[in-house]
Amino acid sequence: MIAFAQTTKDNEVKQFLERGKQIAQKHLAFFSDYLKIENLPAPKLN
Repeated sequence: MIAFAQTTKDNEVKQFLERGKQIAQKHLAFFSDYLKIENLPAPKLN
């Protein structure tokens, strides 16, 4: 998503893709925390 957001000239599309990135990061953090609570290995986040 980041690559497309960087190359688009349409500001609305750029904002849409950046919002998608934020949502994906939020989901990764939430599910990683849940796995840790259940004592299961969680993927490393960059």
